[in-house]
Amino acid sequence: MPSHVTLHGLDVLAGLDRSRHRAGVLVGAMRELFRRSPPPRLALEQAVADLRQAFSTHVAKEEQGLFPYVIAHAPGLGKVVVRLSTSHELLSTALLRLERVVHRTSPARRSSDTSESAFERFLALYAEHELSEARFLRRVDARLEDAQRRELAAIVSSL
Repeated sequence: MPSHVTLHGLDVLAGLDRSRHRAGVLVGAMRELFRRSPPPRLALEQAVADLRQAFSTHVAKEEQGLFPYVIAHAPGLGKVVVRLSTSHELLSTALLRLERVVHRTSPARRSSDTSESAFERFLALYAEHELSEARFLRRVDARLEDAQRRELAAIVSSL
């Protein structure tokens, strides 16, 4: 599932792509855990925590750094930014739901939602988002000049 975006050099966009890829690797590791029967609960709890941390860090850099910069300096990409931001919200909600289901220990607290079904819902959203974000990074890469990359790098590194 994870795919690297071919970007110009080692810059801020390549760094964001690497953090996107890291989240994808963690999603793949969770998929492997869910292939076990039954999935190991403690390993799933750790995997969800690791994914939440990686995803939160990646999203913060985009939402607070990349997206505002793109809106200000790359006319025509604003609608894509809104769609990606909405996708981040949906993914965060799905990840929270997954985390809650995985951490459930008491049968009295069980619902019809299983960790497998919660993961499948998250995975469907993630797969679509991952492709959209890769295309977006390529579009931004094509529009930024070197000075803009340095400026954006300073912004993102301060987060």
